[in-house]
Amino acid sequence: MSLPVFSRNGVFFWCAGFIVRLRYTFVLVSLLMAALAHRTVMGCLVWLAAVTFGVLLHELGHALMARYYGGQPVIELHSMGGETSWTWTRSPRWTRLIVCSLAGPGIGIAFGFLLGFVLPLIPLSGALFWFAFLADDIRWVTFGWSFFNLLPILPLDGAQALEAVIAHRWGPERARHRMRILSIGAGVVGVIVGIILRQIWIAMLCALFAYNNAQALRGLPGIRIRG
Repeated sequence: MSLPVFSRNGVFFWCAGFIVRLRYTFVLVSLLMAALAHRTVMGCLVWLAAVTFGVLLHELGHALMARYYGGQPVIELHSMGGETSWTWTRSPRWTRLIVCSLAGPGIGIAFGFLLGFVLPLIPLSGALFWFAFLADDIRWVTFGWSFFNLLPILPLDGAQALEAVIAHRWGPERARHRMRILSIGAGVVGVIVGIILRQIWIAMLCALFAYNNAQALRGLPGIRIRG
């Protein structure tokens, strides 16, 4: 990693050969999530570190696979989480699009499994209490959020992979139309499940995604919250 460069638009640095743009809204939203969970100041900082690590790891999974297939990725961490965009020198095969989409949640799930296996072998007590706290948060972010990203709701990774499959069979326009409809239905279900489980952030995200897909289906602008 390179030394960070601070500007009014965020923090910029290089990681594993990729330019990373960390917007200040990413920090604000992460701290707000921790504060709403009634964490202490130290607990909020631990959560911020875990979220930054987990989201960056997720986006590096996308970026590494895209670079392997000849793409030129750029990583951005913003108020809604993270996003990896890339350009191709030539149109990639649909199977490569699927691999790039699933690489993010895939590396998160793998790391979560590894962390769950290693942590019981390490005596984390006393002075290492905060390290154990951080490890639990990282496991939740890498493992739990990766499964959430596999939901068939655009713009989540699971929906992107499924859209590539449908586009290969019926073309990109029909694939995007069908995924919009599926995303609306899955988003409504996600809102209901989030409310039942008292996971307000999940319910809010699913509601936002469902709304944006409904607006796109009607040819109208949606809500863009990034910063």
